[in-house]
Amino acid sequence: VEKVYLNKNGDAKTLMKRHKEFIIRHNAQIDAYLNHNEMVSDRDIARKINQEETKRIHSNFFNLAHKKCKQQTIVEKTKQEQRFQKLIYGLNQRMGVQYRRKR
Repeated sequence: VEKVYLNKNGDAKTLMKRHKEFIIRHNAQIDAYLNHNEMVSDRDIARKINQEETKRIHSNFFNLAHKKCKQQTIVEKTKQEQRFQKLIYGLNQRMGVQYRRKR
């Protein structure tokens, strides 16, 4: 993994997936060379793989943070509604029937 400039962090499954992606892209470059097309160096392939993985990790992080934020907002609104209903119930109990008739 080090020899081809791939990121060496992660568990074995991640490393194998990363290396497999590199091999596929490397073989595509060999085919490009045989067909007289423009080639990309191994270092550029590795850089692209590392960048894509970093983007995916950051994207997942922010999506999870956004989902947590939405869930917390829903929970807070529910609690706020419950507190408001409790407050109205207490107000009705204290003020009595006469107050309710006026409103």
